[in-house]
Amino acid sequence: MTAEKAEEMLREYKEYTGRCGFLQKAIPEVRADIEMWEASLASDLANSGGVSMDGMPHGTSVGNPTERMGLMLAAGYVPQGLGEAKKRLKDMESELHEKEIVVVFVESWLSGLTEREKWLIEQSYFEQKTYAEIITGLRDSHGISTSKDGVRRMKKAAMEKIYKMAE
Repeated sequence: MTAEKAEEMLREYKEYTGRCGFLQKAIPEVRADIEMWEASLASDLANSGGVSMDGMPHGTSVGNPTERMGLMLAAGYVPQGLGEAKKRLKDMESELHEKEIVVVFVESWLSGLTEREKWLIEQSYFEQKTYAEIITGLRDSHGISTSKDGVRRMKKAAMEKIYKMAE
């Protein structure tokens, strides 16, 4: 993996974490909707009435409507809305898989850093803090007084560890 790709993944992490949380909740709801739709379709077929026994013709199509619908479904017919819902589900599952990979990679990299390095990467990439804000945070939370160049060196060292883990 390139250094640029690793940095891109760090920048995307926070958004992807939120999106994964949403998708993990939305996917079961879409699945449930699809299951209800399919159950409703099956119920409609089972209760569609069938052939009238009064001897009078009803309609111009040949055959039993239930049989006709059963044959259509067996041939692969999917109502438009159901097909769209299944495509949306497939797209959501694919997106979740792609974003979860980024989240897992970034969390793994962070676990390989010291607490100070992890804090520095989180502030730089996730919170998008300025050097001045990071310098103040280092002094307040870690008791470290440093300059902008010192922060750059610490960040570079942390990123080198991440690049090595991402090879």
